[in-house]
Amino acid sequence: MPEFDGVDVRLTNRDKLYWPAGSDGSLSVTKGEMLEYYESIAPIMLPHVAERAASLLRCPEGVGDECFFAKQAPEGRPEWVKTIGIWAKTSNREVDYIVVNDIATLMWAANLGAIEFHVSPARASSLGLPTYVVFDLDPGPPADAADCAEVALMIRDRLADFGLRGFAKSSGSKGVHVIVPLNSPTTFEKTETFAHRIAAQIQETSPDRVVTKMRKELRAGKVLIDWSQNQRHKTTVAPYSVRAKARPTVSAPLHWGEIEAASESGSADGLFFEIDRMAERVDELGDLMGEATELIQLLPEELTRT
Repeated sequence: MPEFDGVDVRLTNRDKLYWPAGSDGSLSVTKGEMLEYYESIAPIMLPHVAERAASLLRCPEGVGDECFFAKQAPEGRPEWVKTIGIWAKTSNREVDYIVVNDIATLMWAANLGAIEFHVSPARASSLGLPTYVVFDLDPGPPADAADCAEVALMIRDRLADFGLRGFAKSSGSKGVHVIVPLNSPTTFEKTETFAHRIAAQIQETSPDRVVTKMRKELRAGKVLIDWSQNQRHKTTVAPYSVRAKARPTVSAPLHWGEIEAASESGSADGLFFEIDRMAERVDELGDLMGEATELIQLLPEELTRT
């Protein structure tokens, strides 16, 4: 039985096919290969998920079969798996969320078929205090991730007007996320208000490219800036999480130069990475979001008043 940080973790069915070979000639990927990815990426992924309530997208039979979101930690879990109880208004009960503090918990969850890890903006020790703002950029066809890159640059530049730094990552699906680390006392009401107002300002200057409302009829050919991801009950896919898509893409941190290249070329090919490319990428670039876990920034008061 494999041991992680002194804890035995049973890993099963490693030969199970999770991603079948693609029609483009891409290779098949097994559960064991996904587990190997999470083991290798754990040192830089864990700081982004530790001490946060995690929702898991589980696909026990692989991406071609049934997948489901799991918030409640399963019964019979090992005693070393930490949880945090959070009251759910919709179901009128307390939900025990897993807290992925260590590699053993990460590997245990991945062995359950957890392909995706989504985490709260707040730490478990201070559930009402988000540590970052997130802008979730989602393209409405025929817009694509290259259009999201263009909008991400608009957000980056608007943040700079207020002396704020943003960090970019691919969603691992269709879009781009811009994360604004705070690591300073604030509230969900303030982060949501700030994100909404920044999004509205960008929509006002680029109404032909940007939309801030969810309605599908408004989104064709435009990029939705989803500011509502900053609500208390929302989670966002974690940096370095694999996605349960047709291919094992990763929500990979990106260099702003990569965002600029995608915007200028109109091609999103350089924004998406599968698990087999991440080790080399991390060896070369390190954690492009490493500073985000500690960088202290303050939201401008004029954009947070409700």
